[in-house]
Amino acid sequence: MRKRDWLVMIVVLAPLLGSGSAFSKPGEPLWQTEAVTQATELTELTTTEVLVEPGKKLAITFTGRTSGEFTVEKNARIRLLNTTQVGSALIMQFFDQSGERLEEIKLPILTESAHEYGRVVYPPSEAKSLKLFLAPASSAEVAVENVRVTQELEGVEAESANPHPILNYGDLNAYGFGGEFFERPDGKTVWNTAFTGQTPNFPIQGGDSYELFGRGIGYGGKRSRIILQLFEEGTKRPFHTIRVGFSPEGVSATVILPEGAVSANFLGYYTIVEELKVIKAANPDPKK
Repeated sequence: MRKRDWLVMIVVLAPLLGSGSAFSKPGEPLWQTEAVTQATELTELTTTEVLVEPGKKLAITFTGRTSGEFTVEKNARIRLLNTTQVGSALIMQFFDQSGERLEEIKLPILTESAHEYGRVVYPPSEAKSLKLFLAPASSAEVAVENVRVTQELEGVEAESANPHPILNYGDLNAYGFGGEFFERPDGKTVWNTAFTGQTPNFPIQGGDSYELFGRGIGYGGKRSRIILQLFEEGTKRPFHTIRVGFSPEGVSATVILPEGAVSANFLGYYTIVEELKVIKAANPDPKK
């Protein structure tokens, strides 16, 4: 859709949603705005080209709210439903050198009251830039503020190859995982893989050593398991899998990934996951 075809209403206001953020704010941002942007039609947030570095994780955080029927206040089960086609969202689009769109990621906004949202992703391998858009649900109004995009991450998010090794953005964020999320009484968000759940792919390097760490509990007996799936370039089916140990206290193991592996993801069955990490380890072969 061309920008001149849009019917857009943008209102920039003094902060309406509350100031500050419970999320960490690592590194210098690629792009940020503290102002409130309120829209009733598809609206671009970014006013300049936002350059990104492929192969490096990117985090976006923001505070958002929306009106309409697709909110937890109107329907407590909305968090279990796929609202990407009908609910309000902040949309992140990646573009290549020629300006062709490569990928679109929707971050659902599910609350009438102000709520903090976040997602960590890898830009596509050919990405040069990104744009952000507000997409209200039909007959709804959406508002965001404190939008921040950075590739300078810290802590466990910086050291792990996989995005979201811990689920520190709360249970209303989908994280790009299959399954569902809930907050325990201790305040930690966990991932219920249910019958089967899968994470997005992330880049790894075949032939290198990695530490795998899993923390969680199974509830399906022998059917409960977490698997690291490995993929070759340009393939959609894994050519190798590794069983990942886990327990409430955590299980760690170091493995050398097979040559030819370029990406991986986690596949889970009947498990409640608190933490999953893939961290590059010191290589035992000094020649590598």
